[in-house]
Amino acid sequence: MPIKLTPAEMRIAAHLLYGATNLEIAAKEHLAVQTVRSHLRNIRRLTNCGPRSSRAVLVHTLLATGRITPPPHETAPELSQEELQLMQAIAENSWPSDIARSLGLTPDALSAKTEALVAKAGAADTSHLTALGHAWGFLSSEELHALAHSDASETDRTAPR
Repeated sequence: MPIKLTPAEMRIAAHLLYGATNLEIAAKEHLAVQTVRSHLRNIRRLTNCGPRSSRAVLVHTLLATGRITPPPHETAPELSQEELQLMQAIAENSWPSDIARSLGLTPDALSAKTEALVAKAGAADTSHLTALGHAWGFLSSEELHALAHSDASETDRTAPR
């Protein structure tokens, strides 16, 4: 059973779901930015997310382990297999180079596709995208996990295996 977050950590984590920065969280919670950083360090430690893991990976871990619940959401947009694979890769990889490599994309193509997916989903950033992916059931689905790790996508048969 995962170690539970404190009420203060829960409040900080809830802001991550919407893509809030440390400064925005500090202002909304009436805390010093250093206090927010301290809470985030502790959340990362409790979730076994490294200090350099992306916020999207941290959000994914918090949601996948049930430490926090997904945000309320609108109806999910229609997403292609490629977009679902990108969402999964963002949630599971902290570094853009790892995300690009896992999808067989160049860094420039990754950037453009990520920006397009964030906009299509109506997300503020990739952390918010990850939270929405969980709310829509895209990132908690075993079928998507299998799909994202399948041997080839419909749109790009040259993706690395």
